[in-house]
Amino acid sequence: MLNLKRAGSVLIMVGGIVGAAAAHADLHKVPFDRTAAANIVSIDVLEVNQQQPLMLLPSTTHFDGAPPENAGKPTTGSPRASLDNLAAGTASLNNGFAHGNTTLSAEFGRQLLSALQSDGYSVKLLRGQQPTEQSIGAHQTIAGVTSSADAVLYVVLRFAGYKDDGVSGLVAMAGVDAYLFNAKSGKLLYRQVFDAGYKLVNGQDVEYPSIPSTLKFSSRAAVMSNGEGAANGLVQALQPVAARIGEQLAK
Repeated sequence: MLNLKRAGSVLIMVGGIVGAAAAHADLHKVPFDRTAAANIVSIDVLEVNQQQPLMLLPSTTHFDGAPPENAGKPTTGSPRASLDNLAAGTASLNNGFAHGNTTLSAEFGRQLLSALQSDGYSVKLLRGQQPTEQSIGAHQTIAGVTSSADAVLYVVLRFAGYKDDGVSGLVAMAGVDAYLFNAKSGKLLYRQVFDAGYKLVNGQDVEYPSIPSTLKFSSRAAVMSNGEGAANGLVQALQPVAARIGEQLAK
């Protein structure tokens, strides 16, 4: 029997992707001004904020452009079976990371640290702090964070998992929002939205990094039977995003 609590969390998970698209669609990118930010030599990287559980989405789930009336609701199979499938996919991916005693957000954080170190910044992971809920978004400030560095990098992993493209199988996907703030004044120095492997929204301010074509599985069953491999695929899928953030913030 379908666990109602789990079903609710899955519905929130799927519906949250649509909400995430709407939330970032009207927020334009802020390019990093290297000249104006010449005094930025140290950056604290906040722990990556993973907003949605990892997921396996069927090919019949649509989020592109204006959502249709049934957006977020699988159009084939019974609702109970579809919800069970989504929850099972999340569990499989989580187990894959558990075997490695890590998480996708932790691995992405390490990638970001490495990218910024390669840029020549002095960086460290700032644990246990997140901006207040109201400060990010329309206000775009870093209220609620205390840092002794010159700047703070705040990265949101809006969604991540695999999407059945209906042709080649399940392909890795991830959505990321990246912000850099002046740690003292709270001024926004940089903002960029990324959709990797899956175009959630169309927009001139959204970047679509290419991910390795090898990061795909022939079927849902192939993902479910290889949770560790699928987890590793998601880590690899985020590497181009981390690298791009590093390129945009390079001195």
